[in-house]
Amino acid sequence: MATAGYPLWVSSDSNAFHPETLNYGEYLRMSQRGIPAPFFQSEASRDTATIRASPITIVQTLMEVDQWLHIFCSMVTNAQILEVLSPGEEESYKERKQVMSAELVLTTPYVPAREAQFVRYSHQQLDGSWIVVDVSVDELRQFHRPSTRSVCRKRPSGCLIRDMQNGSSLVTWVENVDVREKEDEMHAILKPFVESSFAFGASRWISTLQRQAERFIYSTGINISPSDAPISPEGRRSLTMTANKMVVSFVLTYATPRTITGLHQTKQDRKLWRSRPTSEGVILANPLDCTVLQAALWSSSHLIIESSITSATYRTDLSGNSMLYGVDQDLPLMPFGFSILPNVSGSILDGTLLTMVFQITVKNVSSKQAVEVVTQIVKEALQKIIEAVN
Repeated sequence: MATAGYPLWVSSDSNAFHPETLNYGEYLRMSQRGIPAPFFQSEASRDTATIRASPITIVQTLMEVDQWLHIFCSMVTNAQILEVLSPGEEESYKERKQVMSAELVLTTPYVPAREAQFVRYSHQQLDGSWIVVDVSVDELRQFHRPSTRSVCRKRPSGCLIRDMQNGSSLVTWVENVDVREKEDEMHAILKPFVESSFAFGASRWISTLQRQAERFIYSTGINISPSDAPISPEGRRSLTMTANKMVVSFVLTYATPRTITGLHQTKQDRKLWRSRPTSEGVILANPLDCTVLQAALWSSSHLIIESSITSATYRTDLSGNSMLYGVDQDLPLMPFGFSILPNVSGSILDGTLLTMVFQITVKNVSSKQAVEVVTQIVKEALQKIIEAVN
């Protein structure tokens, strides 16, 4: 699946969103697993990208569940290792096999989370490249619990990781799954987006890995820009960790072309949708995301972090704001912001799907007044966004 070309995979020059399409007829001819079970639909996608990390670092990220949760915090929740079938070679990930479970999510409450149980296996080939593969098998029924969410069964999926001998890796990612969706929990307007393999496809996985590798490099101070100079290396790491925790909190709470994704990339654009004035301080930016630390002009005790995550490969953006009551990264976060998804159907991109989430703290006001305040904030932010993109 990772190395085969035509006729298994058919290139699509006219569709930049799906560079390759699986030929299901050819796949069923060569596969022993056959067609999906009743009520299940198949999704398959493949993508390749250069990741600024060594192969063993990527393998470790995928095999260590805590690291997997951290790197894919916008996609994976409630992941755990149910059983280690084979620990592999000592001090190595060679031939490790483990049973895992996880919930796969999209940053909107209108697409149900997908539950998955699978065996994950890591293997180093004779040429030095690595393979990490997932597959759901019937024997996993010993761990089965009745599901209240969508169910995802993995056909052989995973990645082929090649060392580029310059500190980077060439990664080919394959997602090949059968899914039984909870149709009553999915909003009709998002159904084409999910069925187009944008939501949970290979491009989203590999672009998230690529972005997080870039974020780690910038957080260590490598290739530091003049605008970042005032902050120490420890401060950069602390700010990056806080922004990541903010995204995790946002996802756990709400995940159940010039487009809007550009509204966070420049100082002038960021002003277009803010409802209250701020003074921008530290900016940690790379081509794939941007984190901004600001001071709230209406309060000397409030700091704001804005973190925008933009994937160039599938054009999705997540922006979240957090009030920090102080500078300690262990203090409570109150994430609010936007989940911005492309409105796609097949190969057609038609506008943007925007989910807005706001939280505020209130004191000495009624619930009705609080709702009125939030409603007004939402209306003002939405109007500014509409004016900015039109």
